[in-house]
Amino acid sequence: MYLARDHAQTIYSVLGSRSKRAFSVAAVVAGLVLAFAGGYLLKKGAPGLNGRPWDVGCLLDGAWRIESGQVPHRDFYSHLGSFPYYLAWLGIRVSHPSLSAIIYGNVMLMLALCLVAFLTLSRRTSALYSGLLTVFFGVLVISVRPLGDPYDCNDFAMLYNRFGEAFLGLFAALAFLPPLQPARSRFPDLLEAMLMGLLLTLLWFDKLNYFAIAVLSFGVALVLRLLDKRRAAACCISAICWLGVVLMITHVPLGSMLRDFRIMSQAQSLNLRVTTLIIQFIKSAWLLPLLMLGAWESARGLAQNQGERWIRFREWLVPLFIFGTALLILASNCQIEESPFLVIAAFYSAETVRRQSAQAAPELPFATVRNLATFCLVLFFLLPTLRTDLKAFRSGLAMGSNRDLVSSEILKSTNLNDMQFRANGSRAPFSEACIEWLDEGIELIRRHQSPETRLNALLGANPFHMALGLRPAEGGLICYAANTLSPRSHPALPRLVGNATHLLIARGASPGGVEISELYGDEWKSLKLEIVEQTKHFELLRVPH
Repeated sequence: MYLARDHAQTIYSVLGSRSKRAFSVAAVVAGLVLAFAGGYLLKKGAPGLNGRPWDVGCLLDGAWRIESGQVPHRDFYSHLGSFPYYLAWLGIRVSHPSLSAIIYGNVMLMLALCLVAFLTLSRRTSALYSGLLTVFFGVLVISVRPLGDPYDCNDFAMLYNRFGEAFLGLFAALAFLPPLQPARSRFPDLLEAMLMGLLLTLLWFDKLNYFAIAVLSFGVALVLRLLDKRRAAACCISAICWLGVVLMITHVPLGSMLRDFRIMSQAQSLNLRVTTLIIQFIKSAWLLPLLMLGAWESARGLAQNQGERWIRFREWLVPLFIFGTALLILASNCQIEESPFLVIAAFYSAETVRRQSAQAAPELPFATVRNLATFCLVLFFLLPTLRTDLKAFRSGLAMGSNRDLVSSEILKSTNLNDMQFRANGSRAPFSEACIEWLDEGIELIRRHQSPETRLNALLGANPFHMALGLRPAEGGLICYAANTLSPRSHPALPRLVGNATHLLIARGASPGGVEISELYGDEWKSLKLEIVEQTKHFELLRVPH
């Protein structure tokens, strides 16, 4: 209360200021933070991998296939949308084939997303919140840590989840928070509707569950009259137009894309997802009362100002909806407990309280306490992810100049000469195993490589095409895993084999939890594949033609 009484004006102006000077300061601070983070990433290059090092091969394979002229879903099976592959491919185009190409693509996405985020948020909230959320979205996109993992698990696994959280967070902010003041013309509203349509398209091409949550958010915002019908119609038209443009540019066949998504969805166990959802609810239920505190304060302010009952109900429903959809995301991702989307729920309540204070002009200390409390709520949900991501930068990239990173001469002789691994720590054995796996696969392919060789690697992840600069065979898949294909749902075998002359498969424990011979049975045997060579981890097979 001392702060609220004696420094109320200062605190209130910091939290709620919308002056040009405040926005200028927020833009400069956010820009410096993100420029430093992006510049540091570009300078240091790829971090020492230490978490799920095998997964990066999925991004590399998708990007290299695009660089080689292939089209996702048409020329190979992918359980994901193609946006992460195209972003990594863009990094290849502005740099060169390497692990660091992923960083180049992510930094370019960060620059574009954060510029748009700051401009759109500045129509809806104060300078402080605009800058804070912009930094949050930017760090979310470029961090080198999978969501849900500790700060010292540095790799590029499941980047699509980070993109999805950032796109969905910005989309929800646009949908649930109308602009503070009507524009002098319809042009800004039209641009925002186009942006919402673009975000929907990006989410569709990123990951299906995030797209579904965005569509649900759109419907809820429309029903609650947070999104007017004109902007909603413009958003739908924009999404259809953007989808058509992207399909035309990439040549991705929509029908094949839908078939791939259906294969993936049917391969997954509904019982497992429901069980995961229940477990996530039990783990996260303690967060709900905190979100409801913000909703209560927001609804109470409307009650004091004689707000309509349905509007007060809305203040409870939006955070509750976001909490429920955040659990759905967790249940459908390989992601433990960490949910950046909850930041938007806290921000919604905080911004509603800030707007009430600005409009009703209550006694200053009371308004300051309300705004300070809801601001702390936003920080409570925002800081854990932001702090862990910043620690991940320090952990993963500060090691670039010391002797704690290891590679191999074989790996250094390929395009992936910047791929390095942690030499110490509890996950050091994974690094050693991954280097052995990579070296063995590279040497095996080199021994049997010829100009006529067309290879498909049916593995959990395939970095070998990019590593050796091979032109991939048509067909194949991005990831052989239990949640991408199963005995009850998988691509047709001719599509998987494609026009390959050779197939590279795993020996021993299958990365997908089921052997490929069990997946296809007699159809696999009918191929009459010839064994070219067997090693500890791999089996190279020749396809008779």
